[in-house]
Amino acid sequence: MAITYAWEIVSLETKDETNLNGDVLQNSVVRVTWKRNGTDTDGVSHSFLGNSWFTSENTSVGDFVNYFDLTEDSVISWLTNKIGSHEVKKIDDIIARRIDKKNSIVRTPPWG
Repeated sequence: MAITYAWEIVSLETKDETNLNGDVLQNSVVRVTWKRNGTDTDGVSHSFLGNSWFTSENTSVGDFVNYFDLTEDSVISWLTNKIGSHEVKKIDDIIARRIDKKNSIVRTPPWG
């Protein structure tokens, strides 16, 4: 059964950070709380909640993206780069197992 996966950004935590050049980068994202959602073709779904921490310490003023200029796609790109494809696959496998478990029936033995 095919499962469709999607990212959901739950919340962003920000603070002013100083980069290695001594520049203050206001409203720098330091933590992203996210969900990875999976839904199978029958509409059965499950999700995995996580947090990822970030720093702008090595970010130049020219490359910095202020909180108010963020897009969902840019944050998801940060997440997938930070987490890595191997970890995303592990998360997807956990979601798939949980969906499969929801599709099964727990029964008592048919005897006695």
